Amino acid sequence: MTIGQRINLKRLQKDMSMRKLADKANIPQPTIYAWIARGTHPDIDALCKIADVFECTLDELVGRTAAK
Repeated sequence: MTIGQRINLKRLQKDMSMRKLADKANIPQPTIYAWIARGTHPDIDALCKIADVFECTLDELVGRTAAK
């Protein structure tokens, strides 16, 4: 699963529109759309903002699991 797909899944789980996510994270909606639909990648600052909105860790947001 891509980062954009994870962001979209979290957004849907929170019952949040793309506009609301964009407003809360202070990121332009077309940028978020590009991550989800076109597979572009957010920078670290944007990832931090998105994780804060979703109240999750960066590891969770990017699909990283603990080393075994």
